[in-house]
Amino acid sequence: MAKARSFFHDVVAVFGTKIVVLVLSLAGIVVLSRSLGAEGQGILATLLVVPLLMMNFFDGGMRQSATYYLGKKLASDEDVLGAVLLYAVMAGVVGFCVAYAILHFQGSSIENGAIYFVVAAILPAGITVSAVRGFLLGKQQIKRFNAALWFEKALYVAMLCLLWLTGHLTVFTAAIVSATSAGFNALQALWFLLKSVNTRPNFSFMMVFRMLKIGAVYALAMFLIMANYKLDIVLMGMLSTDAETGKYAIAARIGEMLWELPAAVGMMIFARSANSPTGSTDWEATACRAIRLSLWVTIAGAVAFGAVAPFMVPLLFGADFKGADTMLLWLLPGMVMMVVFKLANTDLGGKGKPYIALAIMSIAVPVNIGLNYLLIPDMGGVGAALASTASYTLSALIMIMIYSRRIKRPPGEFLLLRKTDLTDAWAQGRKILGMEKVDQAKA
Repeated sequence: MAKARSFFHDVVAVFGTKIVVLVLSLAGIVVLSRSLGAEGQGILATLLVVPLLMMNFFDGGMRQSATYYLGKKLASDEDVLGAVLLYAVMAGVVGFCVAYAILHFQGSSIENGAIYFVVAAILPAGITVSAVRGFLLGKQQIKRFNAALWFEKALYVAMLCLLWLTGHLTVFTAAIVSATSAGFNALQALWFLLKSVNTRPNFSFMMVFRMLKIGAVYALAMFLIMANYKLDIVLMGMLSTDAETGKYAIAARIGEMLWELPAAVGMMIFARSANSPTGSTDWEATACRAIRLSLWVTIAGAVAFGAVAPFMVPLLFGADFKGADTMLLWLLPGMVMMVVFKLANTDLGGKGKPYIALAIMSIAVPVNIGLNYLLIPDMGGVGAALASTASYTLSALIMIMIYSRRIKRPPGEFLLLRKTDLTDAWAQGRKILGMEKVDQAKA
């Protein structure tokens, strides 16, 4: 029970940081939208989606592999750290070259070809951060690093605001800001690693190869999961206008804000799962509780988003984004369902079973692509939203059936909220905020 309490203490503690990140993310979206308009947003989205899609492929699954190796004590800290850093350098160089080639081949209405170089630079920075996160997750030292992530968001928003106020915010300068903040995040990750981990890396190509044998399945699974999230932007760019793509990109980014807290919970689930004995009933009960709490927090957020979207979107983003609110409303049910998939998958992944997500995505991604081709030409962004929601829901339903069988518990165990969940979460929140000490002092 102590481990469960510690886990939920971490979950509640990270909530405050995620609120700050959400506010900063929204501020960044508003500034970009007001400055670039729907068409500019569409152009920027189709450029940035390339490194985002490729990140998980070139990551090689080393983040998950490092966490698994350290959690199960399959190799020394020195060997794992050396392998992830060595791989980050190699994959970063190759990934940058491939991303640049794809961007150049894809082309853009922006005549400045240097933008491809800038956008491609996001990829090696992301691979570096992922490598560091994998090691820290395996050592269960990720909480303090995550708490500092708002610095990168604050820098990103500050640079956007400065460019906006001086009249220099364009698609090109927005791409520079994205690359700069990604680079800052990579440097911050390396600095945190040096400061908090007293381990001298042992560089070995053989260790890289060993970890890749496990990581490759994670990488392919994560690539398909990301493709399920982001291919709609690519297809919108092919089948619709830049302005319609920009509206859909805004709707998708607002919807993805619902995933901020579940993403943080997911990382902790993966780390705890990798460090827990196989078949631990205590851990499975904790994981089920984390999933159902995250699901219902997301449902509450989706209801709030749906209620305010009709007047929030025009107010914040302007008349240029008329129709984005409707796209968001059609996306929200799928966003909620995907939380179950994401968190159940992190638990299974921490237990060394990434092939389950791979199998599910091999069904969901073709469905997503087919529906996008069918619906986008006539329905635009609404069609893309419907395709995504259908694909997300299908993924979640399959995962619910598989996860229930794997943990030998009925779906209600990880889907239905309990009264004790709320009272325990409230108690943890009071403890973190120091309210219990205040009450004791008054008594």
